[in-house]
Amino acid sequence: MILAGFAEQLRNDFASSRAVRFSADDNAIQLITSHKAKGSEWQAVIVPFLARELRLPSPRYPDFVKSPADGELIIAFAKQDKSKDLKDATERAQQQELERLLYVATTRARHTLVIVPRSGNLFQ
Repeated sequence: MILAGFAEQLRNDFASSRAVRFSADDNAIQLITSHKAKGSEWQAVIVPFLARELRLPSPRYPDFVKSPADGELIIAFAKQDKSKDLKDATERAQQQELERLLYVATTRARHTLVIVPRSGNLFQ
């Protein structure tokens, strides 16, 4: 398969659920997200792009969010529909999710944890 075909296949199957396949080969490498890593362990784990700036996508509207004050479900049809408290609560929830994923990623290694600070350059 050529690269363009492989990229097309990845795009078409992006939302498909996949079972994690374990290889009998001890030298096999699994490339998975922190979301999929929960509950699993490996001898060595490499966490790439750790120092990379994260840019969260703009929220899609309508957006369903819970009020931090009373837990009531609020529907925001536009950016202006969110109060400062609601925006702060949403940002805090996103930050907590990223911290949880970082915890999962960095606690899956039994023996070796490698943190790659920048894209592909271990020694800079």
